[in-house]
Amino acid sequence: MKLFATRVWGYDPAIWPLATFGTEGVCNNLLRASSPGDMIAFVGTKGAPTSKEEQGRILGYAEFGRDTVDTLSVLDADTISPEAYDEHGNFRWPRGIVLTRAWQIKKPTSDLVETIGRQLPYNATTMAVELTGEEREKIFELPCSEIKLVGSKAYQEIRRRTKILQGGGRSKGPSPSDRQGGGYQTGQISYTYVVRFGKTECFKVGFTTDLNRRLHELNAHVPFELLKQKWQPYLSEQHVSEALAHEMEQHVLDAVPQEGITGERFITDAGELDVIWARCLMETGKENT
Repeated sequence: MKLFATRVWGYDPAIWPLATFGTEGVCNNLLRASSPGDMIAFVGTKGAPTSKEEQGRILGYAEFGRDTVDTLSVLDADTISPEAYDEHGNFRWPRGIVLTRAWQIKKPTSDLVETIGRQLPYNATTMAVELTGEEREKIFELPCSEIKLVGSKAYQEIRRRTKILQGGGRSKGPSPSDRQGGGYQTGQISYTYVVRFGKTECFKVGFTTDLNRRLHELNAHVPFELLKQKWQPYLSEQHVSEALAHEMEQHVLDAVPQEGITGERFITDAGELDVIWARCLMETGKENT
């Protein structure tokens, strides 16, 4: 996975679920340099209009799609501040790439230089620059939380088309590592789990430190009164760390039929899934008990 970085005036993917730039060419350069599943980190500029508490700090990162869009056609008008227009009334970032998943660094956010040991080059103000593997891992070690991307109706339609064109596709997100002050802990008892949506052949794999809480979170937004079905426990395995739980999750995602994957959900026969699960237990050094 590659991680790129760009400077921004702020980062709120819940209402601005785009990586935006000044020209089509900048967007195309990023797409040519990247592959599906790569990410972009957002770093606050060193001056106004970035808020003082966010200046020079790593605000978050996100996976992004594979097409450029007209920014103004995607954003809700009431989310755009006057500073987004220059002195001639021109919108500063007319082209964008939709974000497909996003994470926000937990506050207080971390200073970029203290985290990776250097400033971004000057051109990161107008484009995205690739970070080294070591810099990527240092950023992924920061405490973070995933943000639900809602956006406008136009954004939801573009995101839906992106998933169709890419055939759904799995999404890894950051790997677990020691994160002081929150986030993943490599020495914490954790679980790899599979939940099943009602009696359907739709499953979801993940890892967590609290199975009951995770199940509650998954069902919080399921309209049970309409669907009469919800996520139910199907399989789980305890591990001595989140790293092992994450490793087994990835083994499962690699093994299930790829054409049926959307993010961490997939369609497969329950009997085949049982066989996959047993094999993945062995791959992570566990016995199927």
